[in-house]
Amino acid sequence: MNATLDSYRKDRFICGANLAKTAGSSLAGHAKSHLDEKQFFRFGRFSRVSRFLEGQPQLEDLPDDLRDEMVFVFGHGVQFSSTLLVPDRLPDLMIAIRHPVSLFRSRFFNHVKRAQKVGKTLSFEEWEGMPDTPNRFCSFVVETFGDLGNESRDVSFDNVTKILKHFRYVFVTEQITDQVRAMWATLGLPEAMPRLRVTPEKLRRETPDLDESSILKRHSIDLEIFELLNTDEWRKDAPSGVVNTVGFEEERLRAAMKSAREAAVSPEQQREQGYRDLVDQIIKDTQLEAALLKFESSDMSHVRDAARVRALLEEASAKIGTGNTGKSLDPLKRAMSKTNAGNFALQSLGQRDVALQYASEAFEVAPGFKPALGLMKRIKKFQTQSNSA
Repeated sequence: MNATLDSYRKDRFICGANLAKTAGSSLAGHAKSHLDEKQFFRFGRFSRVSRFLEGQPQLEDLPDDLRDEMVFVFGHGVQFSSTLLVPDRLPDLMIAIRHPVSLFRSRFFNHVKRAQKVGKTLSFEEWEGMPDTPNRFCSFVVETFGDLGNESRDVSFDNVTKILKHFRYVFVTEQITDQVRAMWATLGLPEAMPRLRVTPEKLRRETPDLDESSILKRHSIDLEIFELLNTDEWRKDAPSGVVNTVGFEEERLRAAMKSAREAAVSPEQQREQGYRDLVDQIIKDTQLEAALLKFESSDMSHVRDAARVRALLEEASAKIGTGNTGKSLDPLKRAMSKTNAGNFALQSLGQRDVALQYASEAFEVAPGFKPALGLMKRIKKFQTQSNSA
């Protein structure tokens, strides 16, 4: 029993938006390790798709009694409207910022790794030439919680700090191990949080010819916010369960929540938007064929309106077939879609022959496709284990 947690969840819950590469894996890992399955909800791009394929409901489909159990809602997809999906409790908003240069470097290595998975290479010169959202942190704050700021939703220092005044926790990635103790203590969880995916080797990696001045110029407002937050001033409020050097104003948050709930759309409209977000991410993650295969082969009771999701998937499939989505239909993406469907058929449905067919189709599109080679190894292992059973 955790009396501190039981008391906390009566009228509050953590609602955290995760900007990629700002220690989100560590935060989620610690919460998941110490909360039960009903209390932790990963909410975002990848978790929407994985929950669907694994037979788990979307947040919009959860009944009220299960929403009442939730304590920690966190992920790339969290935004202000997400707070309305947990009724009658005040959200303790949470976010983390990272130094712009450090964030740039981490994102580069992450994209290199993702490219390698599909047999591509990504040079630093190519990465530098890719579009880069100016003031990535501030843009993310305005995109996800802009309703708490100015009507113009401008990406400015004044507007972003106005929004951040609604947050109980604004962590700095470089100090997060110390800062986050205040939040875990409020929940009655162990305060020492292990940092996941942080190794000495990663810290020693360097990007070639990194033009730091150019990065800082492109992210000048982010740097200004970072320098405001990256001090020891947070320590004075930490004993009261607040980590926000900008200044947390609870009454401002309560007023915003009251107005939002009065203007909230119906649960049916929330569900429709959730389904559209799900299908959009299925397409982006090249999981369309896997999702359609799930409808053919699995129990769909985890989706309240499965017919609607299927209709949206089939609509998206038809558009892709005619090129009307504007999505790239390059061979590697088509091969990845086939491979993902094969992995789902093998690992979730135990359908070896179906998986083999998808692997063959992937090779037809992109001979020697590295992820499909990995699928073939898994098929061989599956067959060996089946023969010895």
